[in-house]
Amino acid sequence: MKNTYAELKAPLLLARFRKDYDVFISTCLADKDFLDSIMHDLIYGTERVQFVSARLIQLLVDEKPELVEKYDESILKLLANTMSHSSIRRTALRVFMKINLREEIHAELIDSCINRLMDRNDAIACRVFAIHVLLRLTKHYPDLAQEISPYIKENMPFESAAFSAAGRNYLKISNKLRC
Repeated sequence: MKNTYAELKAPLLLARFRKDYDVFISTCLADKDFLDSIMHDLIYGTERVQFVSARLIQLLVDEKPELVEKYDESILKLLANTMSHSSIRRTALRVFMKINLREEIHAELIDSCINRLMDRNDAIACRVFAIHVLLRLTKHYPDLAQEISPYIKENMPFESAAFSAAGRNYLKISNKLRC
């Protein structure tokens, strides 16, 4: 018997551990309507519902990123929304680290990632994930490195180890692309 989203929403809100999410992941893999409902909750739900939906999307992207690709514009809006919680923006960035990036969203994604990177009030994980997404985009647009590299070089001494590691990786790969 097929579980409906309404039947699974209450148990989903109680999920805390990876094993708790397994039934929901298998349901998303089998039922595209269920995934539509999860994405709707990620975008329009209350904060708690957004957190749980974001965790489920994150786990789903790890298993089957192509399922989430059709929602890239909605996820991009979450990333651009500075009022959303940092964990939601972090999930959005993780999605963009894994899915195929359509050329139509490149410009807006670059802009959002640069904003995340340069916002020193944002969570460090968001800023580091923004570097990773920008690296993927720099492979398509090598000139982007001319804008990003100076900022990373300038800020690496004052940032966390994670930022510095991601920055070194970005600089190393972007230098190879320019040569």
